[in-house]
Amino acid sequence: MEITHFDRHESMNDETRSEILQVIRTLSFSDESSFKLENYLYGLFDGYDYTPLILNSDDFKNIKDKELSDRVRKILEVVNKYPRVEYK
Repeated sequence: MEITHFDRHESMNDETRSEILQVIRTLSFSDESSFKLENYLYGLFDGYDYTPLILNSDDFKNIKDKELSDRVRKILEVVNKYPRVEYK
């Protein structure tokens, strides 16, 4: 799976950053805890779009809380709209 990159400083707003942190906190303090999924979400702050890995991960598929999984999907939908950059 190809991981693409985006300029987080240029594309990501405060609302999205805040939502990512809230979702990570919710995951880490719940039965939905998943170190790998949380790591992928933290990676968004570095401009790595881990959408394909997240959506195909067992950790994501096993989230029982529909509202939480919907929140993750919404974050990924926003990130998917960011312009891609190439790092050399």
